[in-house]
This record gives sequence, C-alpha cells and structure tokens, in this order.
Amino acid sequence: MWKPSQRLTRTVSIACVVALTLVAAGCRGDDNGGSATGVTDDTIVIGGSFPFSGPLAEFGKLGDGVAIAFDEVNGEGGINGRQIQFETYDDAYDPSQLASNARKIVENDKAFAFIGFGGTNLTIRDYMKGKSVPQFVMAGNVPLSNIDEYQTTRAWWPDILLEGAITAKHVLEDNPNAKIGVTGLDNDITASQIQGIKKGLDGKTERLVAEAPFPPDKKDISGEMNRLKEAGANTLITGMTAPQGSNALKYLSQIGWNPDIYNYSNSSSIESLINQAGQSAKALHSVQWLKDPADKQWDDDESIQGYKSAVRKYGDDKSQADSQLTLNGYAFGKTLISVLSDLDDPTRTGLLKAWDGVNDLENGALLPGLTLNSGPDGRLIHSYRLTTWNGTSWDIADGVIDAFELGLIDKG
Repeated sequence: MWKPSQRLTRTVSIACVVALTLVAAGCRGDDNGGSATGVTDDTIVIGGSFPFSGPLAEFGKLGDGVAIAFDEVNGEGGINGRQIQFETYDDAYDPSQLASNARKIVENDKAFAFIGFGGTNLTIRDYMKGKSVPQFVMAGNVPLSNIDEYQTTRAWWPDILLEGAITAKHVLEDNPNAKIGVTGLDNDITASQIQGIKKGLDGKTERLVAEAPFPPDKKDISGEMNRLKEAGANTLITGMTAPQGSNALKYLSQIGWNPDIYNYSNSSSIESLINQAGQSAKALHSVQWLKDPADKQWDDDESIQGYKSAVRKYGDDKSQADSQLTLNGYAFGKTLISVLSDLDDPTRTGLLKAWDGVNDLENGALLPGLTLNSGPDGRLIHSYRLTTWNGTSWDIADGVIDAFELGLIDKG
C-alpha cells in the first residue's frame, strides 16, 4: 500500500531516475522552440496530488489508477520512447497541503504537467496559470470549466452542472410532481450540482424543496435525511460517498422512507458504496458514464479484463481491481497517454491543444455507446447512460443522454 505523507515516485528503471538528476544537462526548457520543462529525450515528468489520507482518502485510489496506467505504458516502452516519471504526494484534501505539493511538483520536480483531485484545486489555478503548467483535475466543479480565464486548467470529470441538469430533466419526465431534496458535501461541488438541477428544472425551481449539505468528515447524515423528509421531498438528488452514503441508505430503510434517489456518478461505486449499503441500495439511480469493474456484467469485457490485469501486475493493492475509483484514474491515465502519443515533441501548449481537439476518442472504461469529445468547457465527457441498481448489477437504460444534443452546452 502507498503510505500517506510520503513522496511517491513511479518509474520503471534507475536509468530514468538518473536522467532526471541530470536535468540541467538534458531537460528541455519552457515552451519555446518546441521544447518543454519536464521533458527529456527519455522521460516525461508528471506530478500529482491526491488525498491518500484524511476524510476523503477513498479518492486516493484515483492516483493509484493513474499510476497503474503510467506503469503499464512504461512497461510497453513508454510514450514515443519516453518513460513517464510520476511524482505523487498526499494532500489529505487540505488546500494548504495541496498548495505546498503543487510548489514542490512545479519548482522542485520540474513537472511537465500536474494531476489533482477535487475542488481544492480551484485554489491553485492562478499559480498553475502563472507557471504555465497544464493542470488536470478530477472534479466536476463548475468553475473548472472556465478555461477562458484559466487557460492551463482542464477537468477530467464531466461538469456536475450538466449531470445535475440531466438528472433533473429525467426526474420531471418520470414524475412531474416530484419534490426534490438535495444533499452532498458542503462545498462547491454540491453548489455546482444545485446550479445544474435548477437549470434542468427549466423554470420549475419550486420543485426543489430542500437542501441539506454535510461536511466531509461527518459520517452520520441521518439528520440531513430527516430534514429532507420533513421538507416533503419524495425524490433525492445526492452526492453521497461511503461511509455517509451507505449509512444514509441503511437509515432510510430503517425509518421506512423510500424516496427515489439519484446519486452522483463518481460516488456510486459498487465496491465502496453499494456493497456497504447492501439491499438498502436497491433501486438507487445514477446518471453514469464509467463502467463499474465490480459489476459482473463486465466479467467478459475485454477492456475491463485488461484493466484488472494491469492492477494485478502494477498495483500496490491487488484488491483495488474492483474499485471504480481506481478504474476512473486508470481511464484518465489512458486518455492522457493517448493525447501525449500524438505529440512527437511534447510541449505544454501542444498538450492542451491536443486535449481540446479530442473527437470521438474511444476508451474501454466508458459505458457502451460513449466516446470522449472535447467541448468549450475543456472537458471530454459530455454523455451518459441512466442506470438503476437492481440488487446485483446496474441496469443500463436504452439510449445515450448527450449534453450537446440536449442543448445544455454548445459544441464550440
């Protein structure tokens, strides 16, 4: 297992480490004349900061997944002959620690690009912009879509505003008399989700009857559930992770309250949420875009089997093969590898331009019928499938739900 508060270096040979120690002699400069900081003829240095400890340590598995994807490509010869050196640090989901890690990665490690998790990354956008470092964030916060002002920041996860709007539209189609209650982490991500829900309600904002956010370190949110029930909600749109989510689902079963529940896609993992909730999770809905490797319907899926093989070969914790979060990080890593592979001589501006030019890129971790497409929000994921937990697997509704086709975002 990776230990918290420890610098983690992923390389495949001592030669790569030696090459980086000779950075003054062999490393390229800033983006001019087709060169870039963090790139040599043999290596590409990428930095990362994740919550390997703290209240959201579960999301540290994202960093593990990225590392596995990078180790896998390194084992296959690298990207156009270059090995990825992945420098990662623990931030415990603390903005101040994240800022410290970012400085280490940019100023000491001389990284070509940076990868992070969560809305805390909003606090370092100005720094990354000032240093001209591509910043890739695994988060759905609306402000991360502002690439006009923050030209070096891109988000891997879809904008939760779009997911919130799509969910709200479906809720009203399914139940025009729905009374919606919302709960999730008391931060910008839930605020972003609520913004999307109001957009999806298309003027019928009276349908949103209550909001009950909770702090990340609060494990018992039965009080929040009671507030939503007392407000008359019969439908919940939530961003619940484990253990809060699994405890809340069990509590609703105990009190006999059975609202329709639509949980955030990136928090609806079988391994971390569903299994802990047991039968209390039955009939849980989610608007999803990523396969769940713990779902038996993917047992014979070539892409998922390839991912699990990579976890067994390169992962520090083999049990993570069933983690949707690990797959999530792996899927991002594979996407970044694909984008970098198109750059014979990688530069930071070239990387961002290539990311923004992605069109119908396939990724085996996505649900059937979905591909990656760039948009004016700097993101690649704009389509979903409606799913419902049947007690043993995710039922996937027919049809792709596309934010472009719904007019929720312009193609650009």
